[in-house]
Amino acid sequence: MAWDFVEKSRGADAPSPEIVLTGLPKEACRVTFTMRDLDRPAIDHGGGGMKFEKGTEKLVVPTGKLKRGYNGPRPPSGETHKYALTAKIYEENDKVLAEVTEVRPFK
Repeated sequence: MAWDFVEKSRGADAPSPEIVLTGLPKEACRVTFTMRDLDRPAIDHGGGGMKFEKGTEKLVVPTGKLKRGYNGPRPPSGETHKYALTAKIYEENDKVLAEVTEVRPFK
């Protein structure tokens, strides 16, 4: 999974980052995303999800696509926090086929 924060994105109005997933299982047809602040795990940063065609090998989720429930990073002024973005990939019967988490800092 590849992603990075949109430059100067901060807080609830920040757009979700572009997310690129490759090597998806052939049976996959849905993905969900969640973001967590590893330095303040009690804060919910939400996420989102989407459906896609089976057999998709590379999925590009455009910047701003995760509109419902996504809250951008907002560490206290002067602090750098680590944020984990997790993608869960599902097949039609809602069985999880894969899960991947990547961590990025944000100041």
